[in-house]
This record gives sequence, structure tokens and C-alpha cells, in this order.
Amino acid sequence: MEKIRICRQTGRDELYKTWHASRNYLCMYIHSNGGSLVCADRIFPLEQGSLVFIAAGAYHYTMPDDPQTYDRSKAFVTPQQLHRVMTLLGDDPLSRFFANKAFVYARVAEKDRAEVEKLFCPEKEEALLYAKLLRLLSFLKKYAVDSAVTPTGFLSRAIEHIHKNISAPLDVDGICAAINISKYHFCRQFKKATGMTVMEYILKTRIVLAKNDLRKTVLPVAQISDNAGFSSPAYFCRVFKQETGLTPLQYRRQKTDE
Repeated sequence: MEKIRICRQTGRDELYKTWHASRNYLCMYIHSNGGSLVCADRIFPLEQGSLVFIAAGAYHYTMPDDPQTYDRSKAFVTPQQLHRVMTLLGDDPLSRFFANKAFVYARVAEKDRAEVEKLFCPEKEEALLYAKLLRLLSFLKKYAVDSAVTPTGFLSRAIEHIHKNISAPLDVDGICAAINISKYHFCRQFKKATGMTVMEYILKTRIVLAKNDLRKTVLPVAQISDNAGFSSPAYFCRVFKQETGLTPLQYRRQKTDE
């Protein structure tokens, strides 16, 4: 099984001011001050001592005041890993607290910040990683300021349908048919909730997935294009350059050199 991945990142986030979601759960601790985190319909300050839990598939974006000094630690947890932890907890209050959570925002007291920062130090032993995850979850519950369960309305069903079928052809009519809703109402509410049209959302999701594959795999561009649901490699390359200013191969080389 893949290990829980822990890292510290300083500087501009390539997804700055861009709605995005991860296939994994994210625990993030903020070391710097200034800016905002937007998740669902809520806005939270990016300030030292903030601890955030964001569920897999939950769309969010960050707006640090100074992107170049933005400093954060992250722990990426796969759905399988989180399920394993929750299974071990059983009916523990901690497990019940995180059931179906889309996000949790906490402000850690100064007396506990040093310990929280140590929890984001990488470990080779899997057992220690799981112990750190449990401790992070306990701090999140202890200092939670706001949280929300995963939405169950039509927007949630639409996003779930998009994610499950991202490699296949997608259009508004097909999505509306799948979730049984009128096209006009759906498009209007979707734009209101996400700030983008349905097709813009699909395109950005596909670009995010392609970027991830370009950074983390050696798959050929044609395969990445197909995995992300683009109609052809040529169309993928054209759209990718429009969005990033780089061809897919230039992007891969740049990220490899960093």
C-alpha cells in the first residue's frame, strides 16, 4: 500500500487561485500569515497555526497575500488509508466526528503548535505515519472552528459523476440526465457555486489530472491525454498550452528540474 506522503512547501502554489480537488485526503498546517482559503461556500484565514482537513474530491483554492512566502506543511492520505484508520477506531468519537466530513478548519493553540509541526516530519516506518495521522485528527477535532459534511445535493452528485467519468466524453445534457435535473437550473446553480461553467470546471479538472500525471509518472503524453478525457492528444496539447503557457513536455521538464 502507498505510504502517507508528508511534505513542506514554501512559495507560490501552481494552483494559486484555481479551484482544484485531490484524489487524496489532505491535512495542511499553515506556517505563514496572510491570505484566505476557500472551501465550498466558506472562507477561512491563512494564518500561522491554522490546521485544515480537506476530503478527497472537495474543491477548494488558496489566496495567500504573498504567494512567494506562502509556507505550509501537507500530509496526503489515500481514501484506503483513511478508511483503515477509521476502521481501527471503530465507534470512537474521533471516527464519528470525521464521518463524511468534506472539510475541517482548526486554529491550534500556541502551546500545541510545536507538536503539530513535528507531526509533519516525514517518517519511514508506516506505523509511525499512522500514529501521526491519528494525532493530527485528534488536534483537528480539539481545535475545530468550522466543519461541514460532504454535501448530498445535486451539485455534489454532479461533481461525483464528473469525477467518476472524467476519462469519458462529458457534456451538460448527459450530466443533467444522470442526476435527473433541468439543464437551466443546473447550469445557473453550478456557476453560482463554483464560479465557473460546467464545461470550464470539467476542463480545469482534466488539466489538474494531466499535470499530476506529468509530474509524477513517465506516461506518454498520448496516454495522459486519454486518461484525462481529452478527445485527442493534439487538442490536449493545445488546451494545455493555453492554460499553462507550456507544452505538456515543457511542463514535465520544468517540474523535473525543480
